[in-house]
Amino acid sequence: EAFSATDLLVAIHAAVSLHCEDPTGSGVPERLYSAALALLLEELSSRRRLRSLSAPDLMTLAGALTRAGCADIAAWSAVTGQTAALLQGQSDAMSESLGHAVVVVLNCCARLLLQDVAFLKATYTWLAR
Repeated sequence: EAFSATDLLVAIHAAVSLHCEDPTGSGVPERLYSAALALLLEELSSRRRLRSLSAPDLMTLAGALTRAGCADIAAWSAVTGQTAALLQGQSDAMSESLGHAVVVVLNCCARLLLQDVAFLKATYTWLAR
């Protein structure tokens, strides 16, 4: 049975978190950490398994990228683009998980000094409803 997108994101987030907590390699060796991060970036760029993610999955993804200090523009474009798509598809009723996802993605972008004007516009439009 194949991994779901959620399974993949949780596993990579765990590897990144464990490695960053102990970069000496006693938790997750450098080569495994690098391979997990490369797999994440590849999956994001290919848009196969990590497309149309849910709000909780986007929070996990943003957290993993931020924890890794990854400011890859293509990866973050996938994150902000998918979050903006969820915002645009949202009805007038505010979804609590989507609201949390927006805050997490905005916070992560701020930590890495990333700006995505289209995502900011989608966020402000959604908040103005």
